[in-house]
Amino acid sequence: MVVEWAHERFDDATAQWCFDRLPDSDSDAQPRAVHRDGHNDEHEHPQGSWLGRHRAEWAESGLIWSEYRQGWTEAEGLHTGEAIVAALDARFECRHLTRGPYFFPVLDLARDVEQTAIDAGEIQPAAIRFAGRRA
Repeated sequence: MVVEWAHERFDDATAQWCFDRLPDSDSDAQPRAVHRDGHNDEHEHPQGSWLGRHRAEWAESGLIWSEYRQGWTEAEGLHTGEAIVAALDARFECRHLTRGPYFFPVLDLARDVEQTAIDAGEIQPAAIRFAGRRA
């Protein structure tokens, strides 16, 4: 069983929807410090969620969301959802594959709230849920 996310589905509308729903505890999220050696302090800032930190870093960057997201995901070496599913398909017989809500736990929302926004076409389904067995 694998639960992963497709970062490429974290488009402008989905990001804005998430940022508009960040809990108050994320209001003081600070951008991560990046050191000369490329190390960042992501795990050293307990306040705020990863969404809150990225909202703050994006605001500081002055970039449009798609450019910021591309730079962030490339720097982190994140694979696309399609690449993840292809790698799983190469090693396992797929028994179950769905795409759906991903952000609701960080946003402190019920899963159904995010699913309703997906169903209405307001945001993208970013979660990948894959179950398989050895091929």
